[in-house]
Amino acid sequence: MDALFKNIAEKLSDELLSSREKLSIAIAWFTNETIFNILLEKLAEGVTVELILMNDHIINRINGLDLNEFIRNGGQLFFSNGQSLMPNKFAIIVDKCVVTGSYNCTYNGEFRKNENSVVL
Repeated sequence: MDALFKNIAEKLSDELLSSREKLSIAIAWFTNETIFNILLEKLAEGVTVELILMNDHIINRINGLDLNEFIRNGGQLFFSNGQSLMPNKFAIIVDKCVVTGSYNCTYNGEFRKNENSVVL
């Protein structure tokens, strides 16, 4: 078990890259292009990728991540329909581990906020 308070995106990227079967990810806000490209790479390798996001202006902005490309490449996208925030996020890397905590895959989450994750 690892507790992470810094460089969470780097550790999450490493864990995602090692996946060979299925990724199930729930994060409120997602703007990190590097992690998004890893998910597209995993889809190209035949890994099943499920993604749950908040359905709001951060996700749906014009210059945001191309979620249509994610869907076109076989990704399964779901939107949280609740009005409350998603305080706990997770990535289930089926053949390896679970990453869970407060970390959003955003540049603010990585560099400006005091977010954390635990790798189990």
